[in-house]
Amino acid sequence: MISFFWIVTFLFVILLVAQWTVLLCVRKYMLALPKFHFGVRNLAILGLSVIVNLVIAYLSIMPFGGDNDSVLKQFISVSYFFFLGICLALFVFFLALGGIDLLFGAYRSALDFIMRQKRSTYQAVVDDDKKLNRDIEENAFSGATDERANSKMTRRTFMRYAATTGTGAIVTLGSYGLAEAYDSPRLESFKVTDQSLIGLSRQIRLIQVTDIHYGMFYGSFSLGALVGNLNSIEADALVITGDLFHSPNTPVESAAPILRRLRKRRWGNFAVLGNHDFYTGIERSVQAITQGGISLLRNEWITFHEDGANIRIGGIDDPRANWLTGKQFPEFFEFIRKEPQEPGFRILLSHRPVVFPLAVQENIHLTLSGHTHGGQITLPAPGESRPWSLAGLVSPYTLGMYKAGNSRMYVNRGVGLTFVPARINCPPEIAIINLVPPGLSTREV
Repeated sequence: MISFFWIVTFLFVILLVAQWTVLLCVRKYMLALPKFHFGVRNLAILGLSVIVNLVIAYLSIMPFGGDNDSVLKQFISVSYFFFLGICLALFVFFLALGGIDLLFGAYRSALDFIMRQKRSTYQAVVDDDKKLNRDIEENAFSGATDERANSKMTRRTFMRYAATTGTGAIVTLGSYGLAEAYDSPRLESFKVTDQSLIGLSRQIRLIQVTDIHYGMFYGSFSLGALVGNLNSIEADALVITGDLFHSPNTPVESAAPILRRLRKRRWGNFAVLGNHDFYTGIERSVQAITQGGISLLRNEWITFHEDGANIRIGGIDDPRANWLTGKQFPEFFEFIRKEPQEPGFRILLSHRPVVFPLAVQENIHLTLSGHTHGGQITLPAPGESRPWSLAGLVSPYTLGMYKAGNSRMYVNRGVGLTFVPARINCPPEIAIINLVPPGLSTREV
C-alpha cells in the first residue's frame, strides 16, 4: 500500500509540472502573451492550481458520498486522468518544440553575425567615397534589419502553427485512445500443439483475461459487460492472470456478486494474484475473488485428466517487490517442487511475464501472463515483429506470443487500464487458447 501511494505521489508531481509547462508554452507560442513573471498574482494562480488538482485527485481516487463505484466518480476519475495524460503528451511535445525554437534563435544569431560582417566589409571597400559608403551601409543595414524581421516573423508564424497543429493532433489522438480503451475487447485466438497432448480426442479451449483493474477507471457496469462477454464464449476453463482489482480504494465487495455471474466451466474458473491485487489488500482481494466463485491458485497446481492426456495448470503469486522491473520470483522453485511428478502438458499462470526464463528452464509448455497492458499506447516499429511502447523499456516481454526451446508464453494486452484511461493501437483483449493434440490439426503456434 505504501509503495502504491508513493508511486501515485511521484506521478502527481511530474504531471503537475507538466501542466504548468504546457500552460507557459501555450502562452508563449499560441497566444503570444507577455513573458510570464512570478509575481504575487501568478504565484497565487499556481497555488490555486495545486489545490484544485489535489481536490480532483482526491475525488478521483478516494471514496466520497459513501459510494466508490458511482457513475459520477467514474466520470471524474476518467476525465481527470485523461486530462493529465493529455498534459503529459503536450509536455513532451512542447519540449521538442522548444528545442526547435532554440535552433531558430541560433540561426537568427548567426544571421546577425553575418550581416555585421557584411557591414564591416562594405565600409572597408568604400572608404574613399563617404557618400557611397553611407548609401551602401544604410542599404546593407536596412537589408539586415528586414531579413531579421522576416526571420522573426517566419519563426513566430511557424512556432504558432506548429504549436496549434500539434496540440490539436494530440487532443484528437487522445480522444481516439479514450474511445478505444472502452471498446469491446478483441478476441485473439490461437492454437498450441505439443507431443504431451497426445491422447486428447478433441481440442481443449481456455479463455484468458487479465488486468481488469476493477476500481478507478473500470466500474461495475464495465465489469458486468465483461462477464456477459465472457459468458458468450464456449470454453473448458477461464483463467484470470492477475490485477483483477486496482487499488486500496477499490470497492471489492461490489465485484463479488458480479463475478458470481460467470458461467460455470467444465474445469472451472481460476485466477492468480497480481501486484495491484496486493496493493488492494491481500485479504480483501482473496475474499472477493473466492466469494465470486473463482478458484484462486496461490503457488499451487491442479491436474485435469482428459482422455489419455494430463493437463496441469499452476498458478504463482506475483512477487510484489519492485513492481516495475522486478525479475525475482523467490517462491518459484518451491512452487515447482509442489508439482505432481506424472507427465503432462504444463500451463503456468503468472501475472508478470518476466517469469518466462524460469519457465523455459523448467520446461513449462505454456505460460499465460499479463501485467504490461501491451503498453496501452503503441507505435509501429518497422522491421520488428511487435510495435514499440514504453512497456518495452521495463520488460523484454510486452505483448503476444514468445517462444524459447519447447516453451511458449502469451502476454495478454488486458482489458482494464492504469494511470491513463487511453489505448492507442493496443485494444483490450480476451485471449482464446486452443490446445490441439498432434494429428488433429496441422496448424501450430
